[in-house]
Amino acid sequence: MIIRKYGIELRRLTSSDIYLLREMRNRTDIRSKMHAQQYITHDMQRSWFDSIDNMFNYFFLIIFHGRKVGLVQAKDVDFLSRTCEPGIYLWDENALAEGVSVKASVAFADALFNIILIKSGRAKVRVDNLVAHRHNLSLGYLDVGPAAPEFMHLDRERFLTLAPRLRRVCSRGMDLEPTTIADAEFPNIAKSLYLYKDLPDDVRAIFSGKIIALR
Repeated sequence: MIIRKYGIELRRLTSSDIYLLREMRNRTDIRSKMHAQQYITHDMQRSWFDSIDNMFNYFFLIIFHGRKVGLVQAKDVDFLSRTCEPGIYLWDENALAEGVSVKASVAFADALFNIILIKSGRAKVRVDNLVAHRHNLSLGYLDVGPAAPEFMHLDRERFLTLAPRLRRVCSRGMDLEPTTIADAEFPNIAKSLYLYKDLPDDVRAIFSGKIIALR
């Protein structure tokens, strides 16, 4: 699955990407901002990918000017409560300076609410990661309880209230439409159909607009 929006590309993570991801994730500047800070081995990375390569986890590489610059994710999707745990990190300073983290976050949040039909997300943010905390606040996240900002919450209604302004900023006023299935492409779908064929009926119906095998 590939989503193109605001001059960036979000491409669903595949096994061919995971060792680049491991290299970036093990960088000291990235690892220090994560809750899990242990060094990730080759075998650990493979086991991790096997555990998330399913319909309950959505990990996308962020591609900017043809370069892989970061990762945006929604893990542990619960299709009963329609909740997930979102997250994002970038390892490219130029992409950060160009506002790619905001563009990717807005496009992805729209996709979660409009394609996967998520109702709310609960993000974990280290208390010492003030940059991530401010980033989430700008998207409409709210601190949750006395542990804030360790946990932050974003519901669909709040995001959609703020989304018109966010889309305007991301596109410089050129694209005010939400991210929908129309913005998605599915190359090599025969090899990845297992990710979509068992989705709940309402979510599956959305994907069937692009994936003939789901109709």
